[in-house]
Amino acid sequence: MDIEQNSLPYWNLPQRIVFRFLFAYLVLYILPFPLYYIPFSWYVLGPLHQLFAQLVEATGPLLIGKYYTPFHNTGAGDTSFTYTMIFILLLLATVVTLVWSFLDRKRLAYGKLAAGLNILVRYYLGYVLLNYGFSKVFPLQFPTPFPGRLSETIGEASPMGLLWTFMGASPGYVMFTGAGEVLAGTLLLFRRTRLLGAIVAAFIMSHVFALNIFYDVPVKLGSLHFLLMSLFLMAPDAKRLANLFLLNKPVDPETPGLTINDRRLRWLRIGLKVGLIYFIFFNTMVYAWEQKQENNNIEREVANRTTAGEFEVLHFIVNGDTLSGVNTETRRWRSVRLGGGVMAITYMDGMMIPWHCSIQNGAKKIKVFSKDLTTSGDFSFEKQDDQLSFQGILNQDSIRIVSKRVSENPFLLLSRKFQWISEEPFNR
Repeated sequence: MDIEQNSLPYWNLPQRIVFRFLFAYLVLYILPFPLYYIPFSWYVLGPLHQLFAQLVEATGPLLIGKYYTPFHNTGAGDTSFTYTMIFILLLLATVVTLVWSFLDRKRLAYGKLAAGLNILVRYYLGYVLLNYGFSKVFPLQFPTPFPGRLSETIGEASPMGLLWTFMGASPGYVMFTGAGEVLAGTLLLFRRTRLLGAIVAAFIMSHVFALNIFYDVPVKLGSLHFLLMSLFLMAPDAKRLANLFLLNKPVDPETPGLTINDRRLRWLRIGLKVGLIYFIFFNTMVYAWEQKQENNNIEREVANRTTAGEFEVLHFIVNGDTLSGVNTETRRWRSVRLGGGVMAITYMDGMMIPWHCSIQNGAKKIKVFSKDLTTSGDFSFEKQDDQLSFQGILNQDSIRIVSKRVSENPFLLLSRKFQWISEEPFNR
C-alpha cells in the first residue's frame, strides 16, 4: 500500500457515530478554507457562499421570528445570522451522520479520515491563531485609546470598551499576547509540534473565551469553536497526557496516523505542505504589517495637526465679558483637550464634558456638538507657536478664547512610563 494506516483496527459503534458527526460538522464549519488559496476558486466558491447565505437568511425568520436581524457586517460574531448558521450546520451534520451511518455501516474504523481531519483542523486553527496573533504583534486589534475615550469616565464605558481600553493602553502587553498566539499557530503547522501547539492554543483560547464571556465581547461563538478545536486536537493523546501529568506513568512515543511510503506522494505532500504554510504564515504576517504601516501613516498625519493636545485657557471672554480664572463657580473653561474627533472641556470646578468635534485645519474651522445635540457651536481658530486662539458662537453665546498648549499627551494612562523601582504603589 502507498499509504498505511496506523490506528486501532476496530472502533465501537458510538465512536464511529461521533466521529462521523464531528467530521461532517467540522468540515462544514471550516470550509471554504483552504480551498480559497486555489487560484480562481472564488468563481465557484463565491456563488456557493451566496447560496448558503440566502439559505440562512430564509431560515432565520422561521427559526427565531422577529428576533432575527438580516446580516450586515458590523464586526460582531454573535449575531442572529451566525446562530442561525450554526443551527443549519448542526442540522446538516446530523443528516450527513444518519445517511453515512446507514450507507457505511460495515466499516469498522476511520483511521485515515481521522488523520486527515486532524490535519485540516490544525491547519485551520493555526491560520486563525496566526491571523489574530499578527494583528496583536503589529498592534492593530487593540489600538491606543483615542482622546475621546480617555476623556470619558470609567463608568460610561461598556465592558467591551473597558477591555479594549485596558489592552490598548499597553502595546507591549498586546504584543506579548499576540506572540503567544503566533507561537501556538506556528506549532500547529508541523506534525512533530502539533500536540504542544494544541496545548498552548487551548490555554490561550480558554483565556480569550473567558474574556469574551465576562466582558461581553461578541465573538463568543467563534472563540468557543476554536477552544473546542484545540481540545479535539488533544483528544487522541488524552491517555498519554494523563500518564504524563496525572498518573506518573511512562509515556509511549506518538504513532503517526498516516505513513506515506510512495516517494512521489511524499514529495507531493511536502510540496503542498510548504505551499500552504507559506500562504498561511506569510500572508497573515504581510497583511498585518501592511495594515500597521497604513495605520502609522494615519497616526502621523493626526499627530502633525496643530490643534491636537491639551491647552490651558488663559483668557475666556463670553458675550464681551472677561471671566476670571479665580472664581470656580463660573462656567469658565480651565482647559481644552483636542484630538480624535473630540473636544473635552474642563471647567474651573473640575467638571469635564466631552463634545464631538470636526476640525478643518485648512479652513481653520472647528464645529462642536454634544452627544444629545443640546449643545452646538462653530469656531474659527488661529495658531501661533504654542498659542491657540479661537472664537465663535456656542449655542447663543459669543465665545473668544486664548489658550496655550501644555501637553501633546495629557493623559496619565498613556504618559506614565515603566518603573523598575517603586517605593509605593502608584494606583490612581
